[in-house]
Amino acid sequence: MPVLAVAQSSPFMTGASALQTNILAWLTPIAVILVMVLGAMAMANRLRSEFAAQLRAAYGERVAQRLARTASATAEAPTTPPARDLAEVRRQAREAWLQLRSQVPPGVSRAPARAAEPPARQAEDDLAL
Repeated sequence: MPVLAVAQSSPFMTGASALQTNILAWLTPIAVILVMVLGAMAMANRLRSEFAAQLRAAYGERVAQRLARTASATAEAPTTPPARDLAEVRRQAREAWLQLRSQVPPGVSRAPARAAEPPARQAEDDLAL
């Protein structure tokens, strides 16, 4: 039997492939634990990155610009009258309505309009006859 065939038939892993498999078997759980720790730090907002800092700075600039635009727009806008009491508004509306109601155009009577009486029924109108 050739020596090469006997070496390949061994049930035990030897050589570089065995070393690679053992290292991978040891490092996989360590990598998983490291990823879990990094995830927990990110959730607790303990992990800082340059990209996140740039995003925060850009957002702060946009907010400052928007506040400056709003402040300049309110400074240029005419001032609104102060808010009135709701009871005062109702009283003024009632007085305006009463004044409008008291003004009657010429030729219009103040008496309520009566509904026109329907014409008397005739035999031709009854289809059942």
